[in-house]
This record gives sequence, C-alpha cells and structure tokens, in this order.
Amino acid sequence: MAFPHLFSPLQLGSIELPNRIVHVPTDISSSHADGEVSERDIHHHRDIARGGTGFIIVGATTPDMATGRPTVTCLVADGDNYVPGLARLAESMSAIYVTGSTSGYAT
Repeated sequence: MAFPHLFSPLQLGSIELPNRIVHVPTDISSSHADGEVSERDIHHHRDIARGGTGFIIVGATTPDMATGRPTVTCLVADGDNYVPGLARLAESMSAIYVTGSTSGYAT
C-alpha cells in the first residue's frame, strides 16, 4: 500500500481521529443570510463524515460579521445566538463516529 498509515487512527491532542483523511475548509455558500447554520450545511458536512473523513474543518466562517464576510451566505460565529446551530452542525458530523462502528471516537 502506498500510504500505509492513511487509515490508521491518529492522536490529535486529546482527540483520537479514526483515520488521517482531512477535509480542508471550503466555502459551500449555503448558510442563511444572517449567518445561521442551514439544513444544507448540516447535510453537506454529514455526508462528508459518512464518507469516512476522519477530520473535517468547516470553512468560510467569519468571527466578526461587522468587519465582513467572505461570502454573503457563509457561517457567522460572533455571538451566542449562533452556538445552537453550530452545535447542531458539530453533532451532525460527530454522530457518525459515535453511532457508527468505524471507531471509538466520540465528542
């Protein structure tokens, strides 16, 4: 095998990743106009997790809506009001590993 460690677990700080496959941050421009997580965001990232990706970095998220957004439909994370949607997004990805049989990974 050309990449013998690709499907091996990897310790990243206190988290054990099920493999070394990483989804880099990408802008899918599907969040609500106010920056809230949409169902499309959740479905998109859940599908990536279902495909077996060990580590997913969610892209195009602004930490300060007042200073600008890279796109008009990117995620926003500058207030407590965004936490429930971002938590749902995180849960949709981690649930794949918590309920699946791919590893013992849990958040």
